[in-house]
Amino acid sequence: MASHTMSGSVSVKGCFKSRRTSKVSFKFAAGAVVYRADKAAVGVLEAVSIKTVLTTTTYGFTSSLYKDVNNALYTENDLLEHDDARALANEYYIRLKAAAQAQIDRLSCPTP
Repeated sequence: MASHTMSGSVSVKGCFKSRRTSKVSFKFAAGAVVYRADKAAVGVLEAVSIKTVLTTTTYGFTSSLYKDVNNALYTENDLLEHDDARALANEYYIRLKAAAQAQIDRLSCPTP
């Protein structure tokens, strides 16, 4: 039975550039008009126009930041689509109307 043993070394000199790409999905695209969730929660629809989408990777987790035309930064949780923002604002006004009606009922019929 034949046995082969090899030895040696490889020497590489020079430099190279490496680029690693990965696909990142995000909820809103650049140029989209979205609405602020914190404002919609109090009944105000404030539109935000997204200028760029920034992605950051921290400890292997990728997250998206959205920069608007005023250079303010938002996360995905800070922004809503029009239908969701409108539903949130309508819900606020329903709660506000119910609270106002309860106040009127309490003031118009005082209990002895």
